[in-house]
Amino acid sequence: MPPSIDPDMVRVDERWESREQHDAALLLPEAEAEAAIAEALPLLTGGFTGQERTVVGGVGV
Repeated sequence: MPPSIDPDMVRVDERWESREQHDAALLLPEAEAEAAIAEALPLLTGGFTGQERTVVGGVGV
């Protein structure tokens, strides 16, 4: 079944105001970053990909 119609699939997106904010988040103190990753990782399965997009508008943007 294609992912777009898989009823059990949840898509997670991150949005950052800038590349600099994203890069700064990766520089969190080691213990804080490890705790965040350890909490999220069991919830994530499947493939991990990255895409850069430019948001040009929408509700709440």
